Amino acid sequence: MNLGGDILKLYCREKLKANFYNFVLAKGGRLQTPMLQIKRNLQVKGLWKPDMTCLEMFGMFGLWNTVYYAGDVGHIDFFEIDEAVIKYARKVLKGYEVEFYQADSIRYLTETSKSYDLIYSDIPYGLTEYRGKYGIPNFLSTALLHLRGGGIFITNMDSAEMSRFREIEEYVNHVSHDRVKDMFFVVPGGLIDMKITSTILCVVLNQKKGIKDTENTAGDLRNLRRTGA
Repeated sequence: MNLGGDILKLYCREKLKANFYNFVLAKGGRLQTPMLQIKRNLQVKGLWKPDMTCLEMFGMFGLWNTVYYAGDVGHIDFFEIDEAVIKYARKVLKGYEVEFYQADSIRYLTETSKSYDLIYSDIPYGLTEYRGKYGIPNFLSTALLHLRGGGIFITNMDSAEMSRFREIEEYVNHVSHDRVKDMFFVVPGGLIDMKITSTILCVVLNQKKGIKDTENTAGDLRNLRRTGA
């Protein structure tokens, strides 16, 4: 996602929003980020593993998703098209096990044989070309192929679609070749108004291996542009 314009101004605005969330969390408020809601749900169910290898597909500044789970996983491959945005993401994620790549993550998934334990796809608002059936990413089937047994796929989608949750369950299970172990959604901030909120869908696969559930090879990322420190 190439933002253009004043990236510093955008970063400062997003940082203020993130600081508000952090302030409420520190005070013990009920407001939680979507990632925290999902992570705690998975931890209660015993499905969160602390050594997971993760792919962040639309990284942006790392303020809304990555920073809330980076300390609880083994490694993250962080993708973002705009190198200027990555510069600020490095500040947010300093000290965590993160490799930064200035590249198209969707294209990467079509070319790599690397598999992951968790894939997070937070599609930026307005990028409707990536939306498929039920508002689910049109690259869902490709992403699921890169999840190991027990892997987790997280994505944002239009809340209005959640009235068709049973249909979505059937669709995702079909696309995954009957690999779904668990599926649930959270509404950011606990909001309920389906007209104005986005919903975060979480899919957990069973231990059945995917087509690309193979040994990871460093060569898959070798030719991508990894940004310097």
